[in-house]
This record gives sequence, structure tokens and C-alpha cells, in this order.
Amino acid sequence: DKCAASGTSRASALSRRGGGALPISNVTWVVMTEEPYSEPQNLRFLRRLVTLLTGVMIFGVLGILALLAMRLAQPNAGGALPLPGGLVLPEGLSAHSVTYGAGWYLVVTTDDQILVFDADTGDIVQNVGLRQD
Repeated sequence: DKCAASGTSRASALSRRGGGALPISNVTWVVMTEEPYSEPQNLRFLRRLVTLLTGVMIFGVLGILALLAMRLAQPNAGGALPLPGGLVLPEGLSAHSVTYGAGWYLVVTTDDQILVFDADTGDIVQNVGLRQD
């Protein structure tokens, strides 16, 4: 009983599988480098262009986010909407929404009235009260 180099009693004790059909071969790859690799001119241009455009896009998105944050942080001055020039609401009414049409303005007030104004004169053409059901 002579022990194998692996410490077992037989050399084949570690594996019962037979060898493959092909012999083991060692391949050595040789890379020939006579001159250093130089990047083609058009590839260098494209790489720099992509880097530049990525930076521009990042700054653009950050700028849009900053403008949006500044705009949303501004409080609404008094809660009243700006009305078209020359348009005056009756005493005690404030605008909830304003719609512009061809030759008229429609103003919905905070107390649920619809006022239609003539765009040329600024006079009230129609006053409609909304029912609350």
C-alpha cells in the first residue's frame, strides 16, 4: 500500500472521471507591439464631443431644476390673479380663474360667479351665478 502524492492510497481516488478525448494543450499568445497604439482622429473627436454634450446636458438639467425650484418657492402675491389691462372686478370680488377668448374675458370669482367681460370696453356683458347642489 503505497500512498499517492495527494495523500490517498490510489492516484485516482480523487476523481472517478476519465480524461477527455483531446489532449491538454497550452496556448501562449504573443502580442506584437512594435509601435504604441494611437487613437484615430475621428474617434478622438467623437469621444470629446460626447463628453462635452454630456456636461452641457447635466448643466442644463441642473439649471432647469434650479429655475423650477425658485419659481415654486415664490409665494403668490395676495392670492389674486393678475387681470388683463383695463379690467376691473366689482367691489369685494376676487378672481379664481381667468379665461381669454376672441373679444371677451371670462372670470370665475372665488364666490362662484362667472363674469363675462367685453375685451374692448372692459364692461361686464354677462353675470352667471353657479348653483351649489
